[in-house]
Amino acid sequence: MTWLILEWLSLLKFWSVTRPGFGPGSRVAITATTAAEPLARALFELVLDRGGNPHILFDLPGQDEILFAHASDAQLDYLSPFQKAAFEEFDVLSQDPL
Repeated sequence: MTWLILEWLSLLKFWSVTRPGFGPGSRVAITATTAAEPLARALFELVLDRGGNPHILFDLPGQDEILFAHASDAQLDYLSPFQKAAFEEFDVLSQDPL
């Protein structure tokens, strides 16, 4: 792992101990782009080590730019059931810091 990932992991370890609602059995949605795969992998391991249930949702790099350039108004208004569930059903939502 690179030093940046190790630093983030150190911060996440502290955060996971102090975060209200995070603990054994917590459902944690990890959203990231594929560029953040090493960090998402480290967070996935951390959640497992803390007894949580991690779920990874990857986006493509540049996905939003493609969406805004090519989508119709109806497509822009569409709310993915997966994203909706992540915001409504999970105890913790971790988003890509990159």
